Amino acid sequence: MERLNMSHATPNATQRQNDIAAEQALRSQALFAAIVMTAIDDAITENLDRKDSSGTRDLKLWAHSDDGQEILNLAGIDPSERAIDKMAHFVDLGVKTTVSEMLRKGVRK
Repeated sequence: MERLNMSHATPNATQRQNDIAAEQALRSQALFAAIVMTAIDDAITENLDRKDSSGTRDLKLWAHSDDGQEILNLAGIDPSERAIDKMAHFVDLGVKTTVSEMLRKGVRK
């Protein structure tokens, strides 16, 4: 990534730097959202493998942990009790996310 000396930057250079920063922020948020989706898929798999709700319980424990709260925030997800309950409900439905299904089938973009 190119660095610009902002002390002598023109308005166009400043805008370009802002655009790069915004794009980086979106990529970072997408990365953390993928981590959350993987955690959800792992919980679904655990529920299906054990034929119980241990995956749901583990997901809720993770989401309430300091690390889970930070990752949810970085993913742009409000780490509220309501949001965590919605994720747990999704896990209980047992339907894997599109990302995991694509990986399972070997489809890559």
